[in-house]
Formats: sequence, C-alpha cells, structure tokens
Amino acid sequence: MIPLCVTACLWIANTMNIGIIRNVIHHWYSYNAVPAYLMSLGLLDFFIHVKVKNPLISKAATKIAPLTLGVYLIHAHADVSPWMWEMLNMPQYMEYWSFPLVQIGVTVGVFMVCICLDSGRNLIFKKLEKTPILDKLNSMVNHLIGHLTHS
Repeated sequence: MIPLCVTACLWIANTMNIGIIRNVIHHWYSYNAVPAYLMSLGLLDFFIHVKVKNPLISKAATKIAPLTLGVYLIHAHADVSPWMWEMLNMPQYMEYWSFPLVQIGVTVGVFMVCICLDSGRNLIFKKLEKTPILDKLNSMVNHLIGHLTHS
C-alpha cells in the first residue's frame, strides 16, 4: 500500500512541480527513512500475530529465518550496497505506474540472491567444521589464548 501512496505523491509532486516533495519521495526508501521504520514496525506486528498452520510454509519459514541476518549483512555491506543500488537505479522507475511492482520484484530478487549466497556460506562452513585441520587450528588458538590470559 505504501508504494502506491508514494507513487501517487510523486505524480502529484511532478504535476504541481513541488521540488521538496519530489526530493523527499525519491529518498523515502533509504534504510533510515521514517517510512522504512514504520513498515518494519508494521511487519513486526504482523508476524508476531501470525499463526502458521501449513506445515510446508512453517518449514520454509524455519529454514529461511536464520538466513535473514546474512541477507542484511550482504546487501547492506559498505562495498555491496552502493554497487547494487547504482546497478538497480530504482529512482528511474519511480515515475512509472508499475514502480510498486518493480520495487516488489527487486526486493524479492535481492532477498533470494542473498538467501542463496548465505546458504552457500552455511554449507561451506558446515563442511569446514568437520575438517581435522580446523579442529587442530582451533585447539592451537584456544591454547594460545589460554596462555595469553593466564600470563
């Protein structure tokens, strides 16, 4: 609903040539903008009260939930974020009626790519967890830390 309201406000601002409203709306999607906080609170409230009865959806949510921190860390990384937003260039779509659909598609796409990346990271670390070399390295580091703290 919010993307539709933003698109309508942008259309009105462009029609009436109101620069300050255009500027505010063009930056409404940044991570520290008020709408982002309001949407996150709304989502939090929604998911607190959701009771998932479908076992397939419940299982999917249980698998995806631990990966969401990885999604945040990947897409908000200082090197990834500027490149990603420059590549996506979302403001170019804001004047089109289809902007809310584009925004939802991009959001789902970024989420899915980050989920895949974090799943891959998870698999690699689970494989490395069972490596004897890492066990030996871990015990050596723990031994060194023990000596340094008791000295």
